[in-house]
Amino acid sequence: MKLFKRRRGGGTKAEVPNASMSDIAFLLLIFFMVTTSFTIDKTPVDLPKTMARTEIPKNHEVVSIQKNGFIQYHGERVMMADIQPLASMEIAKDPDQIFLLKVDKGVRWELVDELLEQLRQARARNLSLPTEQEVN
Repeated sequence: MKLFKRRRGGGTKAEVPNASMSDIAFLLLIFFMVTTSFTIDKTPVDLPKTMARTEIPKNHEVVSIQKNGFIQYHGERVMMADIQPLASMEIAKDPDQIFLLKVDKGVRWELVDELLEQLRQARARNLSLPTEQEVN
């Protein structure tokens, strides 16, 4: 004796409701646009002037030395001895990491030399020294 009859075909189909999928995608897009932050180095440095035009590379770490001797790494004030370990961590992630050295034109050369030595010890290979373009 059979208590249940099996239906063949003609039944209701299982469907995933997709009416609110576009709403969810839109909310996720808004969420990521609002929560993503981009850091821009705004260290006040008076760069030397040059006639040559250079492009600033993307995906770089910024190390800056101001006229008063303050050193900033990626916007945070640090000591000279902190540069080598910080740079080493970045180089461990990406051996071709680019370091942008913003040096005020009034900085003593000994500080710049010490900074370059710290980056050499960290095995930094890609250094960029930006300048301001002189307009005639």
